[in-house]
Amino acid sequence: IGGVSREITDGPGGWINEDPPSHTATRAMAAPVFSRGSMPRHAPSVQAAAIASVEAFVAAGGGDAVTELAQPIAVQALCHILGVPNDCPAAMSAMSESTFVDISRRSAAERPDGMDESTLAVAIAFSEIIEGQLEREVAEPSATMLDMITAHVGEDAGFVKLDRYGRAAYLTTLVAPGVETTRTMISNAVELAARFPDAWDDVRAGRVEPAAFVAEVLRYESPVQGFFRGAARDVEIGGATIPSGARVLCLYGAANRDEAVFDDAASFRPDRSNVGRHLAYGVGIHRCIGAWLAECEGVAAIEALAQRVERFDLKGSRRRTDTAQLRSWSRLAVSVR
Repeated sequence: IGGVSREITDGPGGWINEDPPSHTATRAMAAPVFSRGSMPRHAPSVQAAAIASVEAFVAAGGGDAVTELAQPIAVQALCHILGVPNDCPAAMSAMSESTFVDISRRSAAERPDGMDESTLAVAIAFSEIIEGQLEREVAEPSATMLDMITAHVGEDAGFVKLDRYGRAAYLTTLVAPGVETTRTMISNAVELAARFPDAWDDVRAGRVEPAAFVAEVLRYESPVQGFFRGAARDVEIGGATIPSGARVLCLYGAANRDEAVFDDAASFRPDRSNVGRHLAYGVGIHRCIGAWLAECEGVAAIEALAQRVERFDLKGSRRRTDTAQLRSWSRLAVSVR
């Protein structure tokens, strides 16, 4: 346990905040599993998870769109990608929610000295499940993330060495943002479909592709509103100099409302011609490694919902997540018809 705590809590958010050369090594291991070319292999499992979650939600007449609709899709998709057993989703959900908030706060230097005790406890519980599965992966290889990690045991993966504890740390920093941002994207899509029924009608009628609707959701309500980065050198932007070493908050949400790029940027318009130009996934070497999986999940969810739901009605409790970096809901009560 001591080893887990040292590895998982090392640095302000692990490899999310790395730069080359360690960042290059870190991404290289996960990249093949999350690449665009790998999505046809993953799509059937993602679609099955989306259909199962949507059908259960519709059968119940609705519910909490965050925990009862979006989260099961995000968790089951990552379980498939990782190759973890069916008893893992509950531990993964608990770990992802607490860990992402912790990573966000440490990235903002609110608490740079490591995880708090409650977050560490759920991360350790998740790591124990991962370790058990890693032992099975050695005997039964498969084309999953765990299989790839098993093949690199003992190597340096950037911010951690892939020993017993480093493997869990690597996956924790990968899974937590993946679950939180995807469940945010899907629940935001439901909330926007409720607020803009004409746009939802366009999806159901085939006038707007599900992928375009998802892209506009990401632009209009960017799940990650911003992230802190470090200036590698002095740079001048808009007449102001940002000195080397300064911490810079990159506001993706603001960029996605830029009137110079998006006409009528304050309006939700899935039919806009440049809907795919959003920066919700970031850009460059730090572009979200799970972007293609997220798009696959979002499209699968919208397709399944469009076939089964005519209207979403917001009702009851709605609460935003307590973090400045995520534009998300902790609860979103919705009825469907």
